Amino acid sequence: MTHTATFAGRREEEEEDKNSATGANTDIKASRELLPAGGPPFSHTQFQRTARHRGGTRVKKAVVGCTLSHKGASQASPVLPPNGREKAIEILLGDHPLYFSAARMLRLVSRYVLRLCPLKLVETENSSSRWLEGKVALITGGAGGLGKAAAREFIEEGATVVLADVDAPLGEQAAQQLGPHAQFVECDVTVEQQVAEAVDFAVARHGRLHIMHNSAGIAGSPRAPDVARLDLADFDHVMGVNVRGTLAGIKHAARVMAPTGSGSIICISSVSGLMGGLGTHPYTISKFAVTGIVKSVAGELCRRGVRVNCISPFVIPTRLVVDQLAQIYGDVGRQKILEIVDGLGELNGAKCEEIDVAKAAVYLASDDSKYIAGHNLVLDGGFTSYKQLNLPMPDRLEL
Repeated sequence: MTHTATFAGRREEEEEDKNSATGANTDIKASRELLPAGGPPFSHTQFQRTARHRGGTRVKKAVVGCTLSHKGASQASPVLPPNGREKAIEILLGDHPLYFSAARMLRLVSRYVLRLCPLKLVETENSSSRWLEGKVALITGGAGGLGKAAAREFIEEGATVVLADVDAPLGEQAAQQLGPHAQFVECDVTVEQQVAEAVDFAVARHGRLHIMHNSAGIAGSPRAPDVARLDLADFDHVMGVNVRGTLAGIKHAARVMAPTGSGSIICISSVSGLMGGLGTHPYTISKFAVTGIVKSVAGELCRRGVRVNCISPFVIPTRLVVDQLAQIYGDVGRQKILEIVDGLGELNGAKCEEIDVAKAAVYLASDDSKYIAGHNLVLDGGFTSYKQLNLPMPDRLEL
């Protein structure tokens, strides 16, 4: 929507001049003498003038992006550029030693300058560029959870997104909900050919691929058996999605990005990839592997203009997490599970949410992070920054 505000000088009633002090009338008369008969002999889009207040101190120069019009000049009202509203507008009346108060100067400005210089301040929805304007993103696991949240933020920031997910009905529904800037393609990331086809679909549909967001992932069994009883079939399944699927996404994104000399690849790890004991063995190992993949490939791809980074969030109550915890805690209800998850963090007064990961992904996908590669952006509220030793208090020490 465009908002237009027009500023014009107003003719003050003659009664005001009659009631003004003699000094004010003298100032007004002096200012009129600065203008030639018939109005100012100029009409240009920018001017600079200087003035002096009482005592002769120079007022700093300013540029006014407007046109001064009179009978001999164009009467069209100019439009300020998008950044015009950010410029300070100081009306400066020439190198004459006029003596007037600030209030009188404002009255003179209103009466003699703004009347001649109608301004239109135009503000449009494109006046400030969006972070991902014109970019194309492919998001695996985009049908729900962190992937869908990222897709929503990407679109909000000007990108077109292709959602790739193994759940076709949910993916089609997500694309419909996100609107015309979202398309869906069915993709099982454990099948490399389907990942390659998803990348090719994005390029064929939109001309190129700027962003690859590897968000597909699973947690595996919610139970945490000791390593001696580990189910290797479950381990293979988790590693296939979280590790092999991520590597396949990087591989085929690099295939189309490297020839263009630019691109951003984002992977999702976890705080479980930073320290042990926060998840099951398969999930924890897989997330350590994701951060390792990023470190391994970032050095190669950055030399070809492609940045690879990952995000390691704290526990977030996505549908996947809630369903897993429901298997552990039984029929306690969703609200109770949300309370349990919210109580796990360390940062007082805040909690990690899907939107936090989505905004981090927007940053890493944007040109604002142009010199960030091989980085693991940790969103954990300080959880992994320390570990308390729980030393006994001196007065409670038993000897």
